[in-house]
Amino acid sequence: MQKKISYKLKKTNNLLKKKILKKNNNKIILKKNQVNTYLNKIKKEIINNTYGWTIELLLNGIGYKSFYINKLLILDLGYSNLITYKISKHIKVWNLKTKLFFFSFNEIYLKNLINKIKKLSLPNIYTGKGILYNNEIIKLKSKKIR
Repeated sequence: MQKKISYKLKKTNNLLKKKILKKNNNKIILKKNQVNTYLNKIKKEIINNTYGWTIELLLNGIGYKSFYINKLLILDLGYSNLITYKISKHIKVWNLKTKLFFFSFNEIYLKNLINKIKKLSLPNIYTGKGILYNNEIIKLKSKKIR
């Protein structure tokens, strides 16, 4: 048996009327899959606010090091200059030289920062050198034999 959930809205957008919602006598009836999407978004927000998100990065390579001093993340990735990032107050960082642990209650801030850091040194397919996630596996190419 299908349950119909209805909500009363004072003003509705024309695009919403045409694409998503069906209107019957000032009541808007949502389809089952629309209700599920809203419920999934609410569940995700509850998880964000109670547990938070953690990501671990590995600095794989000789000479790859990291330092965390006064809200500054300093990375030595073998380039001529050190790379520095100012970490926002929403993210906590734990540093173990070649391992970095990031924690945040906001998933968006965390993933944006991680993507910026990973783009600095993408994993090399021949040597395996680069910045990797904790459980990331790289299939290395074999060397040519003459």
